[in-house]
This record gives sequence, structure tokens and C-alpha cells, in this order.
Amino acid sequence: MPMHGKPIRILLVEDNPGDVGLLRYKLRENPEAVFELEHVTSATAAIEALHGRGPFDMILLDLDLPDSRGLETLSRVHEADGPTPIIVLTGARDESVGVEAVRLGAQDYLTKGETTSRALWRSIHYSIERKGVTEQLRVLNETLEQRVAQRTAEALQRAEALQRLAAELTQAEQRERHRLARLLHDHLQQLLVAIRMRCGHVMNRTEDQRVRAALQDVDALVGESLDATRDLMVDLSPPILEREGLPAALEWLAGWMHDKHALDVECFLNCHADPDSRELRAFLLQSARELLFNVVKHAGVSHACLELHCDEDTFRVVVADAGAGFDPAKGMGREDGAEHFGLRTMRDRLELMGGRMEIESAPGAGTRTTLIVPARPAASARPAAC
Repeated sequence: MPMHGKPIRILLVEDNPGDVGLLRYKLRENPEAVFELEHVTSATAAIEALHGRGPFDMILLDLDLPDSRGLETLSRVHEADGPTPIIVLTGARDESVGVEAVRLGAQDYLTKGETTSRALWRSIHYSIERKGVTEQLRVLNETLEQRVAQRTAEALQRAEALQRLAAELTQAEQRERHRLARLLHDHLQQLLVAIRMRCGHVMNRTEDQRVRAALQDVDALVGESLDATRDLMVDLSPPILEREGLPAALEWLAGWMHDKHALDVECFLNCHADPDSRELRAFLLQSARELLFNVVKHAGVSHACLELHCDEDTFRVVVADAGAGFDPAKGMGREDGAEHFGLRTMRDRLELMGGRMEIESAPGAGTRTTLIVPARPAASARPAAC
């Protein structure tokens, strides 16, 4: 039975002349079989043949040889030439050894003296086919592993690119906020102050009561406009964040929420939890403000808790209330309306930065929202509380 029209090259490793003669006879019994048989009598000679005169299609291996005995023989030959299929030849009492040899990498085992020519050739062909399939699977597995490694590397590159994009987006947003705040302070506020001074100058020089009343109305409107621009400046870029850092800015935010929205905010702030990145500080402050606004709009309570924590790897901002609550599984879906749009946007921004949002809530059971962001590499470990 030729394979692909070529003789099957067989390496017979057997030191017993009688067994060698019997195997030669059984191999020749099949008139359709075309083979080339090379015979050696030791494991050392087998290894030399494999290295010098290979490749072979099949190895028929006796385990008990002058220079090697038992399963050690299989290990030596298999290590010398892994791809070639091996059929182990055992004695009548050594079937358990044959089974163990198959477990260790042999394709099959045959009992010497009890194997027919048909069984011998069937074992040879099946062993060659199984070894070929095994080799194909090995190559396929290596290819798949390479592809997985490549896709993983590509996914990591994309994730890093998204994180860089998120950082650049945050930086651009903060630059624009600072620019608008400076524009309000250096231009619009100066114009409003100039209008107020002109009104005051004219009001001091006129005796017409109607003109004075109109100018007083204008002065009041300008005063309201100045207050609005100051509030807008603070909203865009609170000066305290730049001067004193995130913990102080969150403390200021608590007072601001009380003054503007009558929300009593209890603070638990680690005074050392201050990111080195200006953009990260601004993002956490804006996110805390958004979460406190949500308490005002949806929770139906006048009290909330604001926490700031840090460790070696992360910064965490927590906003909690005992209000109306909601079902996060239903309320955070992307197909929902605008009610939780701010939360979804915040979550997306956090994910781009390598962080995450954790929401614990249920209808009637309040809400606890935790923002977790990775510390910048430059951030150093500091005491856990002050």
C-alpha cells in the first residue's frame, strides 16, 4: 500500500534477529505495500540514522535495547525526532508499558509475535495519518496563537490610542474652558464694569428723575450680568482647583451646592488624594458636580455624601444619597432617553481613560455612584487619610 506513490521509509529499531526477520516477513506479506526498511540495533544508532539519513515515515521501536531500556528508549528517540510517528514493539507481558508509551507520545503499540501482517500495515498507515493530523493541528494551533497574540496586541494598541484620545479630548476641553473663563474676565466683565461706571457718571450729573430711574434699572441689569459672568467663570474653571487642588475644590463644591441648590453635602475627603494631572483633577471635579446635580434633580432629598479616596493605583470619587434611586440595569441602557445621558457620557469617558463607573441603586433605596480612574504613572503613594 504505497502512500502518494512513494515507498514508505521505515526505521526498525530491534536487537533481536528473530523478531527482525519476522517483521520483515510480515511487511512483505502485503504485495501492494511499497517500503524501504532500514534496521538498527540500538537507540544510539537509531538517533544517528534519524539525524543522518532521515526523514523516515515510520519508526518501529523495541523498548528494550542494549543501550536503553523501557520508556526511556521512547523518550530518547522521540526527543531526537519528534515529527516521525513511532509504533512501540512490546512483549506479550508488556501491554501496560505499551499503553503508557502511547500516553507519552507513541502513536500505537504492537505485541511482537501476535501481530498479523494486516494489523501491522493498518497500524502503520493509521499512525502516519494520525501523526499528520496531529502535526496539522499543532501548526494550526500555533497559527491561531499567533493570530490571537496579534489581535491582542492590536486591541491593546487601540485601547492605548483611545486612552490617548480621551486624554487629548480632556486637555482640549480644559484649554477651552480656561480660554472662555479668561475671555469672560478680561473682556466681557471689563465691558460690563465700564457700562456700570458710565451709568453711574451720567446718573450723578443728571437731575431728570426719569433718566435716573432708567439708569438705575440699567445698573441693576449690569450688576446681574456681572454676577452671572462670575458664576459662569467659576463653572468653567473654578480658580480654587488650580490654587489648592482637588480636595479643596470638592469642599468648595459642597458649599456651592448648598448655596445654589440647598443641598447639604457631607464630605469625607482624603486631603492627599490630589492627581498630578490638571485634566484629571478637572474631570473628577466636573463629574462630582454632575453627580450632585443628579441628586438635586432626581433623588428628592436635601442631603448627600461626597467622598474622595486614593491608593497607589487609583483615585475614587463617591457620591451617595438616600433618595428615590433607580434600576441601573434599565436606567443606563444606551437606548434610554436623556434622563441618564450625563451618566452614560461620564461612563464612556471613564472607560476611555481606563477607568470605570460603579452604581449601586434600586428604586426607593438611594444611589451610590463610584468613579474609579487610574492614577497617572507619576502619582506617588501617599498616606490614606489626613
